[in-house]
Amino acid sequence: MEDVTNIEEYIRIILDTYINLAKLWDQPDSIIPEDAVYRANLMLFYNVGEIPEKIRNKLFQMTNFFVEKNIVSLESSVDGILILEDNIFTTTTETADPEPDPEIRPLCFPITLDGDDGKRVQNLPGAPTAFIQNEVQWILDTRDIVKVCKDDLNYDGAVLNKIEKYYAEDTKATSIISIPLQNRIIRDGRACNVTIGVVNIYRNKVRILKDRMRSTQFSALLEPYNDILVKFIIAYECAKNSVDNSSSES
Repeated sequence: MEDVTNIEEYIRIILDTYINLAKLWDQPDSIIPEDAVYRANLMLFYNVGEIPEKIRNKLFQMTNFFVEKNIVSLESSVDGILILEDNIFTTTTETADPEPDPEIRPLCFPITLDGDDGKRVQNLPGAPTAFIQNEVQWILDTRDIVKVCKDDLNYDGAVLNKIEKYYAEDTKATSIISIPLQNRIIRDGRACNVTIGVVNIYRNKVRILKDRMRSTQFSALLEPYNDILVKFIIAYECAKNSVDNSSSES
């Protein structure tokens, strides 16, 4: 079994490849300011009934995006979460090597798989929408996320204020491309794709990858890397579960 720490490093190497490719992709059509910093992170999905206890206990300390006020109401109103628990699966062009981004703070988004069952749809633009639609999402300017929350998702009051404050203060992510990651599995005797997480590539300037067409072209370039990344994620989860089980038995 591969060591967990080694797999974490392999994943960061792929994320580092993403941000360096994004920076190169931006160069032909625009002058990149000297203070432009590119970053990437990997957010993993958990069904609401399968959230690990250590995450569950601190969930409401990690996000501004929940309408619910406690874990009990959350479990009855959303289907799952996309989460960046820490900075293990992050990297930035500010470091020479694919090291964890020291400026990252935990982040979690609610996910509603099917609004037809009466649950409030809380899927924000960016990573949540990429996850739900299984399509790459390109955010020209993160201030647009607040507009969608207000006009289409009908957020209001304290939650909307928190979302607006978050994106006003988070100058590291001024524009974003979010890419869903799918694992091919056999279910009921048939092969199907299951989305297990989302990679976010972002910078502290607007218009990353210039426009939607170029972001789509760029995401196609990343498909082989996405396949490798999914394999590492699965290997990581297996190795981590093995370590956790060994610890509980000792």
